[in-house]
Amino acid sequence: MTYQRTIDRKMNYGIAIPGLVLLGFLMAGSSPVAAQQENDFDKIFDEMMKEFFPPELRKEIESLREKQSDSDREEKEGTLSSFYKENRKFQELKQRELQNRKMDRMEKQHPSNLEAYRPLSEAVSDSVVAIFGDQSDRQLVYATAVTDHLLVTKADRLEGLTSVTCRDRKNRSMKAKVVKIDKVHDLAILKTDFKLSPISRKAKTYEEGSFLVSVGNIGSPLAMGTLAVKPRSVIGKDRGFLGVEPAPSSSGVKIEAVTEGSAARRAGIMADDVVTSIDKIKMSTVAELVTAIGSKKQGELIKLDILRNGQKIQIEATLDGRNQRGERAARFEVMRRLGAVLSRRHGEYPSVLEHDTPLLPDQCGSPLVDLDQRIVGINIARAGRTSSYALPIDLVNRIVEEFQKNPSR
Repeated sequence: MTYQRTIDRKMNYGIAIPGLVLLGFLMAGSSPVAAQQENDFDKIFDEMMKEFFPPELRKEIESLREKQSDSDREEKEGTLSSFYKENRKFQELKQRELQNRKMDRMEKQHPSNLEAYRPLSEAVSDSVVAIFGDQSDRQLVYATAVTDHLLVTKADRLEGLTSVTCRDRKNRSMKAKVVKIDKVHDLAILKTDFKLSPISRKAKTYEEGSFLVSVGNIGSPLAMGTLAVKPRSVIGKDRGFLGVEPAPSSSGVKIEAVTEGSAARRAGIMADDVVTSIDKIKMSTVAELVTAIGSKKQGELIKLDILRNGQKIQIEATLDGRNQRGERAARFEVMRRLGAVLSRRHGEYPSVLEHDTPLLPDQCGSPLVDLDQRIVGINIARAGRTSSYALPIDLVNRIVEEFQKNPSR
């Protein structure tokens, strides 16, 4: 069984794990485990590495750990959690395994399925270049042309660089200078003397569930997915947390259990309640409930319409901040990371679109396109096993226009 299929099989049992952990986990954009939980990480990672990875891959991983210098071990305290989160060679090894695995023909990302969207990709790929460091042939990231001479990309992939080499779809090389770094949004603006083919940057309305394609500088799409959440903040400490275990119901979303001391418990939500709407938005699925709560911030008041014993009631709840602890939180964090190669920066964004396209970190900077060939956003981070982020095109437009007005700022 391949590495990724093992991940998929293990993730399936997560549905049976108490949903309050899953719900809280999905509502956070950054790691839920604080420094004092390193021991949980080490124990869980060691256990799950043996479960997820085949023997030959485990040997490579263990060899990497043994080769860590004493200074690195001292700096990172020698923990497994810091190793799997930050060790570059381990990330490259994991990316290699994900890229080389054999896909099932029925998988959404199988090349034959992506090929159906080639015309969509062809129409945009002339606007995309691959970025390389001046002294390296390794692709760092993609960049998207937004004017005749300006490109945008993910900033943290260019750390320490003032100029880069770009390669377009026709394999032509060009030089570009890094002329602006927007640290808040993790966006870099590059300038080249080469004449570019910019994307259309028309304003866009965002519809949850919209089908999306990520486009590189090749003919076929990089990957496809759907828009999960409209533009919102993913600043971890501000994310709302209700504290319930949700389950499907024909009438809405059933509450299987309520966490002691949580916002839900304080508000009077009870097991067997059925949530039919939140803030007048109908709740039909667990995913809709997760999305509704995840779009809120800590301290926000929400109004829930509930069916209790056949009676309609309304309950108000003030959301907590997310504050998971212990082994279960560590287990979910490990599973999230083992199932994907996450971007180094994958949280703390004031405004992003969340979608389920399985990108690699070096595929960020690419445009995200809907089926009408409209640019929705610029991919900015791989955030989890089934979660990627993009900066909304309206936000990218504002950043580019501000730079054009004040290039020295």
